[in-house]
Amino acid sequence: MPRRRTAQTPRAYHRIMFANVVAWYARRIVNVNINIVLAGVLALFPVLGVVRVTEWFLSSGLVKSDKIQARLQAHHQVVISAVTLVSDIIFDVGIYFVLHWLANHAGKRIPAMVEQRIEGVADAAVESVPFFKDAAKIQLQRAVLSPLLYILWLGSQFVFMNMFEWTAVWATVGGFCIAIGTVRTIHTFWMLREERRVRVKCFLAKLPKSGEAPSCGIIIPDRGPTLPGGNGHAPLSAPSPAKPCGPASSTPVE
Repeated sequence: MPRRRTAQTPRAYHRIMFANVVAWYARRIVNVNINIVLAGVLALFPVLGVVRVTEWFLSSGLVKSDKIQARLQAHHQVVISAVTLVSDIIFDVGIYFVLHWLANHAGKRIPAMVEQRIEGVADAAVESVPFFKDAAKIQLQRAVLSPLLYILWLGSQFVFMNMFEWTAVWATVGGFCIAIGTVRTIHTFWMLREERRVRVKCFLAKLPKSGEAPSCGIIIPDRGPTLPGGNGHAPLSAPSPAKPCGPASSTPVE
């Protein structure tokens, strides 16, 4: 007979959905990507503010020296790109450290979130890794990819301002979308490869050594000692008894 479905109240349904979202977000590869994109988007607003102020400063004529003002006007795209680079590094890194702590380390203070974590997904169990060491590892990976990110971002920004005559704000937004989409894709494949390596390493570490009794019920024979100075094992006149799985029996063998 088919099993009858029990009716769920809206409150229970929302609790299940929230638990599923928390468990999905607890995956390291998911929350790292979300945190980086969210940090970039949140940092984009103050960056756009700084770019807008810089654009106003370059066109306001506040610089008293006509020579310096002429150089700034001639290279205003370069100045805006340099201001974008410096301000984004400051705001993006600061915001990401806060988001990373909330996602991977503050959760262990909340029992409901700890229960929803997926075991074996994060490398080396995130809860046992110090915060700054864990966050610095991600920042190091981002630092490796940052030249590509800023080449795509600032290059697209420069092209949009010169060839398409976009304003500095919209050129910054367009370059950000192109750069973050490309780099996030590459970083995701990097983290997937790292995650597979960690899983294989953990699996091999749990395999029993020769002669030990594994929990799977398979008997592994003892091959005996190795020959001194040789590569093989010493020939045995009589085969060594195999070590059975489980506790040794107290009944003597007749």
